[in-house]
Amino acid sequence: MAQETSNSRVRQRRQEIERELTRSGPDAWKYFSTVIYSHWNKVFGEYLPKYLSGLALDVGSGECPYRSLAERYASQLFLMDHNNQPIKISLRGDIQNIPLRSGALASVLCFQVLEHVANPFEGIAEISRVLKPGGILLLSVPHLSRLHELPHDYYRYTEYGLQELAKTGGFEVLELEPVGGLVSFLGHQLSMVFLTAFWPARFLRPLTLFINKNLFTRFLTFVDKYLGFKSLFPQGYALVARKL
Repeated sequence: MAQETSNSRVRQRRQEIERELTRSGPDAWKYFSTVIYSHWNKVFGEYLPKYLSGLALDVGSGECPYRSLAERYASQLFLMDHNNQPIKISLRGDIQNIPLRSGALASVLCFQVLEHVANPFEGIAEISRVLKPGGILLLSVPHLSRLHELPHDYYRYTEYGLQELAKTGGFEVLELEPVGGLVSFLGHQLSMVFLTAFWPARFLRPLTLFINKNLFTRFLTFVDKYLGFKSLFPQGYALVARKL
């Protein structure tokens, strides 16, 4: 019981910190953790400008801290989640039952969601249904990750599992890259402990964020890249696929 209370307190504080950084804009949010930062250049810096277009849906959007970036490239961006969020969402729904007509969308975003879907093959099939032929799926999933969003934390993915999901869903894989690595994963855990410990001291927050940004996020991500761990111990994967 004491352990559950402690974990709940850490989770709530983590959500509070992320929410505050989200309000400060993408440039602040991207340094929140190595998970986000390791995705930043590849997913948000490269894939979004290259592939995102037209009418788009963010499945499991949460607070969508990257919204301002996505809206640069999508003609219109719908946000969908299965529960209420601090921001206004466009649709209330589940990835296995998206409340849109078939072939309605040009693009779908699905970032760090699929591990929480009990039947990911159904989820990918439903995404395929609402995409028009030639439509684009941009997706990220964890490989190394602590348990989170319990009890709805079901899977961790490999590149081979993602290829099978895409093939079964009727997609052609355009990009599939490991993101982050073992050092980034360990850095993320240290970062969360550090932030939750010092965040209550408001006068220390600028220093806390500076240390987190430059030591736990930027430096450890650089170490990961230098050591080349991401191919053997990827923190996660980023995928772009086109509906056939």
